[in-house]
Amino acid sequence: MQLAIELKNIRNELGLSQEEFGQIFSYSKSTISNIEAGKKDVPEFMVQKAVNEFKLMGLALEKCKECECNHFIPERVDIDSTPSEVLDVIIEECQEAIKAATQAKKELKLHNKKSRDWLNENEFKKLVNYTEQIYDPVTGIFKWLELFQRNYKGSVEEIRSRNTTKLYDNGAKIQKDTSSPASVLVKSY
Repeated sequence: MQLAIELKNIRNELGLSQEEFGQIFSYSKSTISNIEAGKKDVPEFMVQKAVNEFKLMGLALEKCKECECNHFIPERVDIDSTPSEVLDVIIEECQEAIKAATQAKKELKLHNKKSRDWLNENEFKKLVNYTEQIYDPVTGIFKWLELFQRNYKGSVEEIRSRNTTKLYDNGAKIQKDTSSPASVLVKSY
């Protein structure tokens, strides 16, 4: 339901009617109305097209939170999260996953010392818990990186070039005039 609400908010921010928004996805006004009301699920292609066309990475994150594909997206990562904030969460989640992996390894060493071929119920529950603590952030990280890469298409050089251009465009960086020698730059009084 949260995804439907987010989709409606995006439509409103874009200043589009349900009919205009539906035309983007080849849907009728009534279908968009049903999706926004939560009567119909938001189709995967609709999210992908909205993310690609309008650069709405937050919508993709919201879709991941609702999907059944078992990708873990921490609650602290939301629509307004910047890539830097998401990376901070990823670092924290990875540290927790490393701790869980260390604990799982200790449990397995203890199990091996007991020379048994089976785990008792308590040992099994502990290992399942540790495995989930490792699996959840790792799959979430890969999903987030995939979305990030899709959102910021291109190589590192392309992104650096775009960022440099933006710095010149907004005046943060001034381009040097290479056509005149340095002696011409001296002020005369």
